[in-house]
Amino acid sequence: MAEKAKITEKAFVRQITVSIGIIVICMLCMAVSSWAMFSDEQLYTGSVLMGANFDVKETIVKKQEGLQLNPAADGSYQLLAGEYEITFTAVGSAKEWSGFGLMRVNDTEYYTLQLLPENNTPQLPHTQKITLTVADGTYVNLKFTSFWGTCTATERLADNGSISVTGLPVSNTVTEEEENSTEEDAPTTPDAEDKQEEPPTNEDTEENTTPNSEDEEQAPADDTATE
Repeated sequence: MAEKAKITEKAFVRQITVSIGIIVICMLCMAVSSWAMFSDEQLYTGSVLMGANFDVKETIVKKQEGLQLNPAADGSYQLLAGEYEITFTAVGSAKEWSGFGLMRVNDTEYYTLQLLPENNTPQLPHTQKITLTVADGTYVNLKFTSFWGTCTATERLADNGSISVTGLPVSNTVTEEEENSTEEDAPTTPDAEDKQEEPPTNEDTEENTTPNSEDEEQAPADDTATE
């Protein structure tokens, strides 16, 4: 019985030891797996989504001087009398859908042709040129806007076409101010009235008459002395 008990105890200890070893190995495997999972570095750049864009850029050159004009801070232009060459250019990444430009000359609106950025399909023009003539003595305010889509206007600007406008009259305020400043700065000449002598006052009359009265009083004294 004693030997059988010893054999049973050794078998039990052996089973316990194997079980503990298996548990330790499993824990080590879990620890290694967790460490590998959370310590692994993977770089994910993500997907970059870019939508198509469209715009119409304008270029204005004064023909007489060959000078390219720059817009104001709000994107508008102010053109004096003369001839100007305006070029509309479609830019952007749009490949299939075209757009157009809107030019406002004071209160009048003009629409360009359908334009599409260069080297895209379908084959549509990507530039358009017109000539704008402003009447003498006037000026115009220009503002441009671009639209993506089809223009529904019935009248459009023709390529290499020309338009003539009579703008707002040029103000003469500056000229009048210069004339006023010249008149103010010019030397003034004395008038005839300024040249007239002022009438004598009572004090001047008394001063002039007093010496005469003294002379009259002294005159008899001189006669007496002579006698």
